[in-house]
Amino acid sequence: MRLKDDTKTVSLDLKTMKFKEFNITAVSRHKPKKDILYKIKTKSGKNVRVTDFHSIYTVKGGIIKKVKASELKEGDFVITPKGFDLKEEISDIDLIKELKKNAPEEILKNIYVKDNDLKIPFTEFSGRSNGKYIGFGNPKSATRSLEMPAIIRLDDDILTLLGLFIGDGSFKDFSSKNVYIFLSIPESEGLDSFISKSVNKLGYNNLKRIDTVDLSFGSMILKVVFQYVLNTGRTSEDRSVPPIIFSLSKKQIMAFLKGLYSSDGWASKSNENTVRIGYNTINEKLAHDLSFLLSEIGIIPDVHLKDRTNKNIIIKGIFVRKVQKIYDLQINSYEQKEFLPKVSDFYKKKNKIL
Repeated sequence: MRLKDDTKTVSLDLKTMKFKEFNITAVSRHKPKKDILYKIKTKSGKNVRVTDFHSIYTVKGGIIKKVKASELKEGDFVITPKGFDLKEEISDIDLIKELKKNAPEEILKNIYVKDNDLKIPFTEFSGRSNGKYIGFGNPKSATRSLEMPAIIRLDDDILTLLGLFIGDGSFKDFSSKNVYIFLSIPESEGLDSFISKSVNKLGYNNLKRIDTVDLSFGSMILKVVFQYVLNTGRTSEDRSVPPIIFSLSKKQIMAFLKGLYSSDGWASKSNENTVRIGYNTINEKLAHDLSFLLSEIGIIPDVHLKDRTNKNIIIKGIFVRKVQKIYDLQINSYEQKEFLPKVSDFYKKKNKIL
């Protein structure tokens, strides 16, 4: 099938040996010769499933060659982009537009749009989102403290807050109205001040420190936005990097990573000149997403899979030792030079070793 529009893809230019955009001129479909799919996984954690004759770039005798996926062997080099920034900065998200596309009907029927003092059921609203607020529940009993702007700006503060949530956030439902976003962040004057400022940008002034570890803020509509617009996942087990993050500029991605690494990031120093930086998670999807996201900005992490044995637990009266897999993504010393300066504000406070 021939394409007449300007649809593009990113591929390797064999003349310059750099990845760049190319126009897609045609698309073809055909049945695989074998009913087999090959999973190719790199040391950095990238993986892809392809048919047996799918072309893969590799290096043979110092020369770049295309080979069939079925011809690859363990230990072969596979050429992948170290990073490219072809994307323009996305400045904001229209929540009304995105909720219409992504939220189920049973959720939408409980949302309203506030236009000045007029509260309109979401399904009946057809105006512009600028200057509007959205809320969840009965409009008659709702208060401004439970609402948020219909357009949120994707500045560095909001993106860093989102990174903190993906790493250490959760939802707490107390009622249909009293739903809070919880962050498990140890008390810190710098972090608490930053989170308060970021939460205010989302339209909330209800940030509360529960104890020396937990903070809470938000309402039911913010939970809906996190789940159906940002696709953060419902629980920590299905948490992943929000899809929109992959479409952002390098600067915006770094802001998100600042928050993420300030949650479950770590650092260790073996000698005066060697510092290791990493991120730990038991979530395979999050580990894969993070590996891919880092590669987008030119950082190729080493991914290590380890066993973490928890304390004995009792199942039906029997002691059982639970073993979890933990994914450890490590950034080497050379690539830290670009990574650290952009995420260092809170990360260095957490890891005083830096």
